[in-house]
Amino acid sequence: MWGPWSIQGEYAQLNGDVAPLFVGQDPGYNGWYVEAGWFLTGETRPYKEGEFVRQKVLNPVNEGGHGAWQLVARYDALNLKDNATTIAACATCGIQNTWQAGVNWWLNDYTRVMLNYGESSIEGGFLAGANVNDGAKIKGFGSRLQIDW
Repeated sequence: MWGPWSIQGEYAQLNGDVAPLFVGQDPGYNGWYVEAGWFLTGETRPYKEGEFVRQKVLNPVNEGGHGAWQLVARYDALNLKDNATTIAACATCGIQNTWQAGVNWWLNDYTRVMLNYGESSIEGGFLAGANVNDGAKIKGFGSRLQIDW
């Protein structure tokens, strides 16, 4: 965090053990993301003892203010086919890359409205012997109301 700016990321990996009944290598799946945000209204993301805690809104709507407004962006990648050489290990799975952009509006310390748009692209992804997902593009808008108590 740096004032109203924040950036975070994460990498995860899962290594599986294929049962002796199936022939093939043990699969390894991995994914990562990077996410950035900017509070237009001057707030900063509160971080305490290794975790993000409840957002503090400088001018809550219920007190006559405009709430807190934040622009956010995210990119993530998920690889489900590394070393996968058997159906049980998802030899037909693929890679998905997604970007998202959105806006968050905190009405007060306990209520947030989120709106975003995202696009995903898929490489690979066979289904029933056909390459039905390869090259697929998925686009969509999302919204969520979150109440924290």
